Amino acid sequence: DPAEYMELLRHASEEIRNADPDAKIIMGGLAGLGSQYLDTCLQAGLADYVDAIAYHPYPDALTLFNYTPQEANCRYIVNWLRNWLLPQYDANHLEIWLTEVGWTTCTISPPGVSEDTQADYMLRTFINYAGMDGVDILRYVKDNDRFEEVIMLTAFGSLETAIEALSLGVFDYIT
Repeated sequence: DPAEYMELLRHASEEIRNADPDAKIIMGGLAGLGSQYLDTCLQAGLADYVDAIAYHPYPDALTLFNYTPQEANCRYIVNWLRNWLLPQYDANHLEIWLTEVGWTTCTISPPGVSEDTQADYMLRTFINYAGMDGVDILRYVKDNDRFEEVIMLTAFGSLETAIEALSLGVFDYIT
């Protein structure tokens, strides 16, 4: 019930701000609640009580019986939030945080994925939604031994970035 959530949020936000005025308050995750729930909360003044909206891009919430990453759907939702819904409520200042992401490793139902596949899916999520730059992604890839060789291709190349990428072991750097 959005009204009950907003009542709880009003009180919690006030207490949190009293204890720590610089604390970041993040709206609880919306997985399975639908866009009407968020719309109702925004109408009730959500933007006055939180700094960010939690988003859980679970693939099974976006498509039926397809448990692979849903980049296009997730990008559509994030763009819809940023460019259409939040501006309606003068809430552009709210951040969108990916607070949960994952795929089941269950071998029965729904069909699970291996830990390696889950790691690959996580990397795809970081690349597509988390706003990481190429060097951050390279660090993740290298730290987690995801690939033998990495070629970095960028339209925003700089000498500093090239040096950093090469020092991290990139096979080639192309601008």
